[in-house]
Parts: sequence; C-alpha cells; structure tokens
Amino acid sequence: METTTGDSGTNGLGSTRPPNITAVWRGGVPIVGVSLLFIALVRTGWLSDDAYISFRTADNLLNGYGLVWNVGERVQSFTHPLWLALCTAAFGITGNVYYTAIALSVLVTLGFVFILVTHVAVSSRHLLVCFAVLLSSKAFIDYSTSGLENPLTHLLLLVFLWGWWCLRDDARRLALLSLVAALCMLNRLDLILILAPPLAVASDRSVAGFFHVLLRHAFSKHGLREIEHCLDHGHPPGSRCRFLSAHADL
Repeated sequence: METTTGDSGTNGLGSTRPPNITAVWRGGVPIVGVSLLFIALVRTGWLSDDAYISFRTADNLLNGYGLVWNVGERVQSFTHPLWLALCTAAFGITGNVYYTAIALSVLVTLGFVFILVTHVAVSSRHLLVCFAVLLSSKAFIDYSTSGLENPLTHLLLLVFLWGWWCLRDDARRLALLSLVAALCMLNRLDLILILAPPLAVASDRSVAGFFHVLLRHAFSKHGLREIEHCLDHGHPPGSRCRFLSAHADL
C-alpha cells in the first residue's frame, strides 16, 4: 500500500489515508456495493439453532438467573462472551430476540464494510473486487446473520488488519493490535492461532530480547544447576521453595 508522510497524510493513531480518498468513491462503487450487500443480508437473514444456546443464556441473565443454560446449574454453555454481552444488552433494550439478533448482525456487518471502505480500500477497483468476493461468498452472507459471533469476528479481524498495515510501527500500534487481539479471543478463542504470528512480529524487539535473556540464563552454569535441581527435587533451589514444597498439601 502506498503511504504518504507528513501531517497531511496521517490520521488518528498515526494511520495513513489511501493515496487518493476520492478514488475509493469513484463510480459510486461503495454506494452500490453497500446497497447490494444490505439487500442480500436482509433477504437471507436467519438464525441458526446453535445461536439459541447463547440466547437462552442471555434470557436467563436478563431474568436474574445468571449466565447459565439451566437455572441453578453453574455451567458455561457459551464460547463467545463478547458477542453474548452485545446480544444481552440489545435484548434488554428491545425485549425481542429474533429481529434484534438479525438487526444487530446486520449493523455489525455494516460496520465491517464501513472500515473496509474508509480505512482499508485503496481505490474503487480494489473495493469492487472486495465487494465481488463478499457478495459471491455464500458462507459470508449466510453467517453474517446467523445469530453467531461471525459478524463481530469479521469486524475485529478487519480492524486488526487495518492496524497492522496502516499504522506506524510504534508502541501505540502494538497496544492497539494487542487490544484488538484480546477482544478477538474474547469473542472466539481459537482466533489466537491467526493473530499470534503477526503479534509476535509486531513485538519482535521485546520478544527477541526476552528469549535472548531467557536462553542465555538457561544455558549458563547457574541456569543448568537450577534445571538439574528442579528435575531431581521438583523445585528450584532455595530454602523458601523447599519449605513451600514440603508443606504444599497443607
């Protein structure tokens, strides 16, 4: 992506706008694309049966029974706390589950498209390709209104991508990426498999320094003696550690 330097090219946390922001809107591609996507979402809007596991948990919470599936049984039946929190708040406001869940999914998906148009796309041609891919993906269209956490996952991943490509490489960029990654894990835990590598690269200096010190200490004479002591006795050397280990079952 081409970037510009200077005050005129920066925005927010040191981000850079596309080289020509008007190029993204040329030909009315965003308007046509958003309109077609909105029609597709409304026309195919549905809720999966799996989503009602979270909806029942949200209903129990709103009625004072806590985040449980069966009243009186402290069992966590959901895997997406962030999405559940949004749904619970929306259900509490509207008092309706079916239409509220679909509307919330559509709004979050439109937020995803807003970030795509205003912060990620470089030109109208690039945006045209993006809309073509999204509109031709049955999985994206169907699971953007399924009642599951997919719309929020799409939005958070796009924000992470924007932060990775468009922000200056500094401490604020790393803080934003870490925050978005934490929200992604709060929404879907296995996303860490996707986000861990770029996070490691973004923090390569601190990570490299940490492992350098760790390995240097581990393979020193003192470090090898500590490892041998742990293997033999189950704890590092030191009277306090031995005392705690001897009285661990008390």
